[in-house]
Amino acid sequence: MRIMAVFAHPDDEIGCIGTLAKHAARGDEVMLVWTTLGELASQFGDQTHEEVTRVRREHGAWVAGKIGALHHFFDMGDSRMTGSRTEALQLARLYAQFRPNAVITWSDDHPHPDHRMTAKIAFDAITLARIPKIINEEGAACPWRPPRTSAEAIRWTVARTCAGWKPGGSPCASTSTTHRPAPTRKSLRTSRTR
Repeated sequence: MRIMAVFAHPDDEIGCIGTLAKHAARGDEVMLVWTTLGELASQFGDQTHEEVTRVRREHGAWVAGKIGALHHFFDMGDSRMTGSRTEALQLARLYAQFRPNAVITWSDDHPHPDHRMTAKIAFDAITLARIPKIINEEGAACPWRPPRTSAEAIRWTVARTCAGWKPGGSPCASTSTTHRPAPTRKSLRTSRTR
């Protein structure tokens, strides 16, 4: 099974990291995705965008490495997301590459605008990822296909929030910053003892 978790900012994953770790430990492929770098967080003060990018990417790699997941960053702008087709298309291309069986993301009524916009593009990308002419407009990978059988549809259920599971939509993938951590003997041994 392939699980994609789509969040707005690095550290948003804390609400469901246990679930993601459990999936990874049982052998499922897990990908953490962040739509922004969370560069406006007060902890960064006057640091440059480059420095914040470095710190946030290190954070993402560390978290993903801890649970044995892939990770990917977009840079859609902290508190600047609009829920546009361009944003959704970036995520749709990642869906088409990763081809998730389930997606975990925010609720579309969350108070934070980046969380709402992340939910919007996560849902819009489902439709875009299914249309080859759209996905291939600028030369991307083959499109994701929705499940056809009822068993596939059950696995395809989307968790719309980290606070609670709600049935919904689906899928996932992008390229340049997608990383898979190298498994270590300790992580393999730990996952077998759980």
